[in-house]
Amino acid sequence: MTSGIRRGASGVLLGILLGVSSNALGGEAQLEMRVVDEYPLVSGQIVTVELSLRSESPIVGAATFALPELEFGVWLEQSRTSYNGFVLRDGRRVPTLVTSYAVWLQKVGRFQLPEVQVTAPVLIDGTKSYLEAAARGLSLSIQYPQVDPQPKDFLVADEAQISSFLDLPTELYPGQIIEQILTIRAQGALPVSFPEVDVMPSRAYKVDRLPVDSSVDYTRGVVSSTQVVTLRYTLLESGRQMIPSYSLDWWNTDLHQFQTLRSKPYEIQVNASDVVDDASGSKVMTFWLWGILPGLVLAWTLVNYWKPLLSACKRLRSPVLPERLNP
Repeated sequence: MTSGIRRGASGVLLGILLGVSSNALGGEAQLEMRVVDEYPLVSGQIVTVELSLRSESPIVGAATFALPELEFGVWLEQSRTSYNGFVLRDGRRVPTLVTSYAVWLQKVGRFQLPEVQVTAPVLIDGTKSYLEAAARGLSLSIQYPQVDPQPKDFLVADEAQISSFLDLPTELYPGQIIEQILTIRAQGALPVSFPEVDVMPSRAYKVDRLPVDSSVDYTRGVVSSTQVVTLRYTLLESGRQMIPSYSLDWWNTDLHQFQTLRSKPYEIQVNASDVVDDASGSKVMTFWLWGILPGLVLAWTLVNYWKPLLSACKRLRSPVLPERLNP
């Protein structure tokens, strides 16, 4: 069993190496495990667990690691960047396999990272065989980010940035719809950890948040996530208006402090509309149908058919009786 502690630039680097040896047809092997990230470790952080297997015989294939169930977090996928070769130790080349896994910390307290076992194919005297080794568990201390006052909702990441794009036409009028796209990128964080973007209400516009588009990538042992938030604005009033800046609070695991990101604000000019709205148009149409139009029809009928109408009225009037019949 070996152990060691490596110092970092800003504090103690958790580099506890624990391992046990085993034999495989006379070949010795040793598996070492360490957490690469610096203290303090915080809940919500993604840390890197490095596993290093050294053997007396060349490792000729992919190793299989048996990962234990964690009480304090979740194993993520294995890094696609692994090293299988030789390292110099005491002037001789030692066959070595180095790989890493990401672990998402989810609780606060002191916990034990259980032992990890490995099975790897090796070449001994020209014959392929399998060795087994195990790295003993190590102790982890996980805490909650300390700051006063503490943000209500925040992201834990190694790096974070936010960008904004607003698609604007040449001229704006009440009733138009414009969209703003917020892109949040974070290294060392999962999409599920991103806080929700708070929509800011206004009398000048109505804003709707469309479904969020998220993606995650794990390259060279680093977890990177992107979240795209689309905000749709329906303009309600004319005049000079502000599309506000949106903020994101996050805990920087490299600097061990809270920071705030803010998107770019926009100032827009909404022109007064010269188009009659639907309600006004409906009232005007009703007035024409039931007020003006019937009067016009009656006037046209009188002008063009007054003579025939007059003759008909004469024929329909009461007949004149002889004088002898009048009382």
